[in-house]
Amino acid sequence: MRASLLLVLCAACAAPRAVQAPVVNLPPVAAVAAAASSAKAAESAPSPSADVSSVADTVWAFCSKYPDPVTVTFLPDGSLTMAGLSEASRDNPRLKLPPIQCPGSTWSQEGDRVVFDCNHFTIYEARVEGDRMAGQWHRAAKREEKGPTCLRRTPTTP
Repeated sequence: MRASLLLVLCAACAAPRAVQAPVVNLPPVAAVAAAASSAKAAESAPSPSADVSSVADTVWAFCSKYPDPVTVTFLPDGSLTMAGLSEASRDNPRLKLPPIQCPGSTWSQEGDRVVFDCNHFTIYEARVEGDRMAGQWHRAAKREEKGPTCLRRTPTTP
């Protein structure tokens, strides 16, 4: 431990006198704050489940009130296909919307978190829980347009 001289004012004698005070080397305040911040972030960040299988080469169906819902096939190269009629077209046949097609769409998975898109128009973020996925969708251009999403794994393979 190093010592340095401090000048202190003696209250009883009113004359300054020199005293030896130990100097303790402390990390800079910014380093302490950064360490505390990253420790807190590590505590609050969800840890991905190590036992979740890849969704590559699987088919999932959106939760739907219809017997033949829209399906998503996650291909091993990070692309995907979607097939089926949207619920909007079924609920309002006068719309005459074509079947869903998503060329150029992609997906990624990190642990139990899966993110995929349809034509870079709608982004889906969901967590895999067994044979189900649950999460939220939002429009790429208008994040305020969003809603819950749910899928279930089908026994079909691509």
